[in-house]
Amino acid sequence: MARRQDGINPVNYVWSVSTPPMRMEEAFALEQELIANGSGFFSWTPPHECDPGNYVLDPVSWEWSFNGPDLASLSFSLRVWNGS
Repeated sequence: MARRQDGINPVNYVWSVSTPPMRMEEAFALEQELIANGSGFFSWTPPHECDPGNYVLDPVSWEWSFNGPDLASLSFSLRVWNGS
């Protein structure tokens, strides 16, 4: 777990996320949500944690991986949003 940011030596708390393979329609729907959210924050609960936090897509980009004729995965990075 990362230290709290003190403004002098901030520590970024970043997650690299890859979705499990999903149908193309579901992957397109997730991409549309990412596009609609843009640089805004959203609530997300990381694996093995109980409490959700606010995260932003950072950078605002993602990568596609194709896992079969009708399956795809999306990969992206999420950073804790501290309101600044």
